[in-house]
Amino acid sequence: MKRYAGIIVRCNNKVLLCKRNSDTSLPGHWSCPAGSVEDNEDPKDGAIREFIEETDLPIIGDIEFAAIVKRTNRDGSEVKGLLYCYLMDVEEERTLH
Repeated sequence: MKRYAGIIVRCNNKVLLCKRNSDTSLPGHWSCPAGSVEDNEDPKDGAIREFIEETDLPIIGDIEFAAIVKRTNRDGSEVKGLLYCYLMDVEEERTLH
């Protein structure tokens, strides 16, 4: 089963989202910064790698495991992978710039 990982960044009552490009599944939809976990890669390491690749922003402090979400095909009839979600809290938005 395919594995994905991403990081939800939370600052006060806001979250950081990325808009998916037209070359991916679900083009134009909003998502947390995420991507595929490589073979033999720990999901947390994959989440960190993908976050930096997708955003060019630093990891600030610790990230904590939040959930595993089943990724299904568009009609929801088949599970095509698992998304490992992590959470990173930041105090101020400008710390990400």
